Amino acid sequence: MLDGFPSVEGRGREPLTVDDPRLWPMITESIGHDPRTQHSALAALGPAGLAALALVFASTSGMRGRFDTGVFDGPMGFVAATEGREEPPTAAIWDRHARGGVECHTVDCAHGKMTQPEPLRIIAGIIGKHLDGRPRRMD
Repeated sequence: MLDGFPSVEGRGREPLTVDDPRLWPMITESIGHDPRTQHSALAALGPAGLAALALVFASTSGMRGRFDTGVFDGPMGFVAATEGREEPPTAAIWDRHARGGVECHTVDCAHGKMTQPEPLRIIAGIIGKHLDGRPRRMD
């Protein structure tokens, strides 16, 4: 799980619509830059792709606090961004949602920067340790 969090009943926010003026600033904050600018790799999505991005973001924003996260029947790896957070998230946040336990890793960056080269290098190293096919704990 890459810096995602389970839904908590009663802690949602009002659903957004694609024409809500708060939408693009929220998307920009979430991914760390405005995807509509020519310098964004996401600009290559074109108008239809950006409209789809806005629709997905608006739709999922209304699910917080209303969606049942459920339980995963296996071990889970959780990678949390720590920059800008007073206390880094811990595995406890996901414990009741993974029957095989949760291992938490942190990356010293903001959520919107997790797909930048340096954080991705760290994340790839974490994942790479599990691709040899042998079951083992993440470290």
